[in-house]
This record gives sequence, C-alpha cells and structure tokens, in this order.
Amino acid sequence: MTKLTNLKETIENYDFALSLDPRYHEAYYGRGVAKYALGRIEEALEDFNRTIELYERFSKAYQMRGLINEKLGEKEKAENNYRKAKRLDPDAERDVKMDLDIAERQKAIT
Repeated sequence: MTKLTNLKETIENYDFALSLDPRYHEAYYGRGVAKYALGRIEEALEDFNRTIELYERFSKAYQMRGLINEKLGEKEKAENNYRKAKRLDPDAERDVKMDLDIAERQKAIT
C-alpha cells in the first residue's frame, strides 16, 4: 500500500480485494492487522486463521496469532505460534512490528 489511509478504509479495501479473490491470503493478513489495531481481536484472529489455512507458511500470521493468544492469556498457544513463526522466518517478529507500526499510524488518521 503506497498511500496511508485510515484503518476503516484499509479494511474496506481488503474486503473488496477478497470479494475479487477469496483465496488472497495476504489480504486476510492485512485486514487482520487493521482489525487488531482497532481492538477487534476475535475478528483479527479469524483473519489470521484463514491466512494460515490458505498459506500455512505465512510466518507473520503465526506471529500475529501468537500476540492475540498472549492477549487472551493463552500462553502455550502463543509460544507455539511464536516458535512456528520463527521457524518459518527468523525475521517474522521484526516484520510484524513494522506492520503494526503502520497500522498505528493509520489509526491516527481521522
């Protein structure tokens, strides 16, 4: 995404992309990040689960799922997801932090 939009617009854009291609795993991931930043944790978890269903090697989805598990007090699930993410891509944690930073900046746009 080249233009910084607000998170609501971002979710709408991902919804549109998914209406065109419901197997677009990166759109589920991006929408999940936006929902996570808005505090819509359960919806975000659904998107990360769908991302993994479509592409089981998408490390950032495991990392995000781990963050949600941690928020929900599911420590063992969180650790398993973090391990899986790191095994797939040692840089997953850093990449997710960048994605969340962008989402936080989008959240500030009204």
